[in-house]
Amino acid sequence: MEPLGQGRLDSLCGVYGIVNAERYLNGTPEEDSKALFRKIIFKLQEEEKLAEALTEGMSMRHLALIFNEVIKDRIPYRKIAFAGVPTPDLDTFWRKMTTFLDEGPKRAVLLGFGSNSEGWGHWTVVHRITPKQMQLFDSMNPEPKKLLNRIHCTTSDRVDRAYMLSPAQTYLLGKG
Repeated sequence: MEPLGQGRLDSLCGVYGIVNAERYLNGTPEEDSKALFRKIIFKLQEEEKLAEALTEGMSMRHLALIFNEVIKDRIPYRKIAFAGVPTPDLDTFWRKMTTFLDEGPKRAVLLGFGSNSEGWGHWTVVHRITPKQMQLFDSMNPEPKKLLNRIHCTTSDRVDRAYMLSPAQTYLLGKG
């Protein structure tokens, strides 16, 4: 038997993703990020969504609530990348994220993805993308240069790829 690591019993990566995106975009100091984290937790509790978010993870409804009620103008540009459209292939999705990030400074992508082999889901922040890799600002892997290699990614249910990216669960975020 092995010990459980942080994140195995709670599903707060969505909260961390929002806080980290805001921190990345605004250069927010750690103390202010802690205060924002508390505001988000209190909002989820006020809306009676905290237990659900803690144990089942953050849905798009949870994220929308936090963006609209807590984040507000801290991240003025928020768009769901592929809302209401069929799931694009990896090339189309990768190109959309690359184009968005390259269009200007102070941009990030809040990305939902999962592990095909282990079945877990995770929210992370993408702040740089190349034809071969995404550079993450991630709560599970906080080292500054955490990379996700494209060769290991898919947007379909291909089991030969380690990570399934979720275009419908992708927010494009920016300062303006």
